[in-house]
Amino acid sequence: MRVVNFDVRKYGRYLLADAGSTDALPGFITSPEPHRLTFYEVALVEDGDGYLELDGQPLEVRPNRVIVTAPGEARSWHLAGRELRARVAFFDPRMLDGMTGRESCESAFPFLVARRSARTFAPPPREFERMAQIVADMRDELAVPRADSADLLRAQLLHLLLLAQRHVPSAGTDVRDAATDLAQRFCLLVERKFTVWPRVAQYAHALHVSARHLNACVRHASGRTASAVIHDRLVLESQRHLLCTSEPAAVIAEALGFSDASYFVRFFRRHTGCTPAAFRRHRGSPIAHRETD
Repeated sequence: MRVVNFDVRKYGRYLLADAGSTDALPGFITSPEPHRLTFYEVALVEDGDGYLELDGQPLEVRPNRVIVTAPGEARSWHLAGRELRARVAFFDPRMLDGMTGRESCESAFPFLVARRSARTFAPPPREFERMAQIVADMRDELAVPRADSADLLRAQLLHLLLLAQRHVPSAGTDVRDAATDLAQRFCLLVERKFTVWPRVAQYAHALHVSARHLNACVRHASGRTASAVIHDRLVLESQRHLLCTSEPAAVIAEALGFSDASYFVRFFRRHTGCTPAAFRRHRGSPIAHRETD
């Protein structure tokens, strides 16, 4: 019943935990305090009641439910009685490099970057137990690591994500075509470049298509323009900074690639209907940035 750190060198650093209670996870935040993770978290809730808020969207917490959190999301737990029993796996997606036949973990497992409502689901009880047992086996492997532990842990993580993917709503029935695939690659690229590439043409060049074709494919897959996707990502990251840090607008503007603070304020107001200061007042007092690592 403890958190174990394990450095697997080129595969990245990650954590595993089998939580018997919230006290069994030092540093695991279960208060309403907003915080952000720098890795993925797969939480298999065995007992608990309330909700987890991700970027302002509440996800229900109840027994036999799986909740997936992505890196960078502003999250806060709102638990009845502040009790939570869960088996929790934390991982860096680089752990699976070269194992999926896709260019990234997110391409192999789209649910990791899907809309938040698609990242909480209730598998059948037997499948939930299978997933919980995998996490327990990984914990046991980390307790006494061997020379080949990294390979076994990567295989176990792959198994866990494959089982999760089967039970994500609609994950097994999506009809994929070339336009959808290009739109997904664009969205993954936006995740990596949105602070330095503000123009659709930059993404089109990297994806070896015209800006017009890219925009058509993104609209086909999501109903939004490619520029709207970039702008929405900037707005989301702005909100995360405002919610989880006490940084002034000028610092946030620089971090997100804006030329000056006044342009950032105008951009934010145009896309949200309020100023950054008003957003902070509405959502509560800012807190110091916290990362669990």
